[in-house]
Amino acid sequence: MRKHPVLGDIRPYNFISPQGRQVTAWMSVERDHRLGALFIEGVDGETTGQFVYGMPKIHYPYRRDKEIDLGSVSPDDIVLPTGYDKVLLRQKVDGTNVTFFPLLDREGNVLEVVPKTRQAVLNKPSQMHSVYDLLPDIHHKYPGILLAVRETRLSLSFEVYGYRNPHTLVYDFPLQVSFIVTIDAQGKLLSWDQLSAIARRYDLHTPEIVFETEEPDVRAEWVRFRLELDARNEPDHLVDEGVVFTFCYPDTLQLVKCKARTLEEAHMSVMAAEQAEIPRDILFKAVCRVYDDGFAESEWDEVWAQLRAELMEDYVEVAVGRHVHKAEKLWQWKLRLETVRPYIERAMKETGSRELAVVMPRVRQWLSKEQTNLAAKILLRNV
Repeated sequence: MRKHPVLGDIRPYNFISPQGRQVTAWMSVERDHRLGALFIEGVDGETTGQFVYGMPKIHYPYRRDKEIDLGSVSPDDIVLPTGYDKVLLRQKVDGTNVTFFPLLDREGNVLEVVPKTRQAVLNKPSQMHSVYDLLPDIHHKYPGILLAVRETRLSLSFEVYGYRNPHTLVYDFPLQVSFIVTIDAQGKLLSWDQLSAIARRYDLHTPEIVFETEEPDVRAEWVRFRLELDARNEPDHLVDEGVVFTFCYPDTLQLVKCKARTLEEAHMSVMAAEQAEIPRDILFKAVCRVYDDGFAESEWDEVWAQLRAELMEDYVEVAVGRHVHKAEKLWQWKLRLETVRPYIERAMKETGSRELAVVMPRVRQWLSKEQTNLAAKILLRNV
């Protein structure tokens, strides 16, 4: 670990690129917009000095100078950006965020395009399921991704979701890849006009825009959408992740999230309570993020350190510590799911079907009885 003047605390992160290049790099461990950012010192022994940023964490707009009653939020309880050109409300999707970035040589030429999650470069397969396994299908579905990164020399951030890469929400389609933001080498989000132009030129999918306005104050709209989310979701059944308020400026974007009360309460109303109960959905979201960041083969102590850091962004240390055993059970559940999933993928490719009666006879040839039962649950429930 060492200190970097831009990225703060950094750890060594040398890797081999998907095309076999030796990359010498450092990764930021700061728990802010820099988390997972790379400083690439060199490629194949040549100094390059490249910075790579990913998708920044999106925050709630609640004021911090007063106590908020989440049961009756008013426009005065929130603070939103001002001075924008327009505001877009984009559907929030639930999957793995993957940033595709250009790996540069010393002259700034693009050597290849490299995908990464927040804290892991996707450069090799594993015994368990990961987004790496979906890359061929992602490139087949959206061949413009690689070309867009090469020609713009920018980092493009996407959400990968669907029942082939499930998190908390249950989707009834196999795979979608939505273009979320464009990021330059300084970590700045580029404008909506630039993002839209790239999406059109390279035929990339973007999340649904559910509302658009040029009103100078959208606090009332934020509250209205929050109430609509409350009506659609139930405490024990999440059906809608929410929306992202996208504030558009001539040269950049600012993002603010709007989620259902049940999720907000999990994050906001018990932040300072030592006896707070962290809901399963929140724990499992943290588990999925840590899994996506490449810790599937790590020892539990290292996994818990990552989970603990994730959860302590919203909860006090005592409350987080009380959930270590519950978190470990969910982590083991996640590992069991992702150990079985590759066999389901294999059976679907071999049979050309996802029907239970067609896929399961193949799966039974490769898995134990317990794993076979789990495979059936995955197929039936899209978990």
